[in-house]
Amino acid sequence: MQQDRSWNWYWQQSPAFSSPTASSSPSPRPDGFLVSRQNPRFLKVAPVLNVPAIAQGDLSAAERVEDEEERERDDVEEEEEEKENEEQEEDEETVRVEQGNVVFLEYHIVYSPTYRVPVLYLRGEHADGRWLSTKEIRQVLECEEGNEHFVSQDEHPLLGTPYYFVHPCETATCLALLLDGMDKPSGLQVLQAWLSLVQSWTHIRLPLSQNDRNGY
Repeated sequence: MQQDRSWNWYWQQSPAFSSPTASSSPSPRPDGFLVSRQNPRFLKVAPVLNVPAIAQGDLSAAERVEDEEERERDDVEEEEEEKENEEQEEDEETVRVEQGNVVFLEYHIVYSPTYRVPVLYLRGEHADGRWLSTKEIRQVLECEEGNEHFVSQDEHPLLGTPYYFVHPCETATCLALLLDGMDKPSGLQVLQAWLSLVQSWTHIRLPLSQNDRNGY
């Protein structure tokens, strides 16, 4: 059978670590978690514009308005004359920006005994090895304005090191809706339903056929 190259997950056994959070939980601690590393994403950044500053008092208010209007007219003329060249330069610049800002995300899927659902833990690094900041993680995951709090940093429940995670507060409710009508969904069906909740912004992929990955 042809190997499914989209599958880059493996099971990692939990190390001999006992976090205070895990030890205080009445439920048993998971013995491992799913890991996926080296998932490339693009970190989009806004271009920095070098605008020459005009010293205060150099121009009067009227002169500044007139000068600005003249610059706008010149810009319009130049844009009409060089439209095709500018579009080509913009395309090339976009490619350069994306190539220069490739980042790699590491995903962990950890079962939460408290919430009784899978929880996504993650971290990311630049091509030069620098860790992504909180702002960059949220930017890569395309968190909408006002929803940034859904992704925050905390101690990994099985590794004891800082990771970002997606809050699982409403996960159980969403899973119940997705699995409605299934008598006894398998572990793979639950995982696939959960992945459908995060795929749009994580781009995680998973084989759809249970025959492809028995045991998951």
